[in-house]
Amino acid sequence: MQPHYLEVTGHVVAQPEDLNQADQYVSLFSELIDKRYQILGCKPNSQLSRIGLVGFSLGGGLALKLASEDSRIQSVVEYSESHEFAKRFRNDCPVLIVHGGLDKSVPVHFAHGLKRRLLAQHIPFQP
Repeated sequence: MQPHYLEVTGHVVAQPEDLNQADQYVSLFSELIDKRYQILGCKPNSQLSRIGLVGFSLGGGLALKLASEDSRIQSVVEYSESHEFAKRFRNDCPVLIVHGGLDKSVPVHFAHGLKRRLLAQHIPFQP
């Protein structure tokens, strides 16, 4: 099997069959973020205090989880979160929820569940 194009270019790709091993992705994504901070810290005019994450599907759940654990992450855009990794959130990390109402792959009830969790913890968000 040939590697996925994104893997060849240095990106992490998670497939649906990988969901039962999601914890390893949290660790891997965290390591990648640390490396990106090191790279950004060396660049002139970088604003490390303005870092946000964008995650799609599984990546949306991972972005929320990492933001709940890493205070360097200042905002999250989650698009069609498919997994509820984050149980607690930081109240200083706003979340933008993007989810199609007709999405057949990831039902919209996932977005409604995230909205309820954010509301319960008084986290700023925009649906």
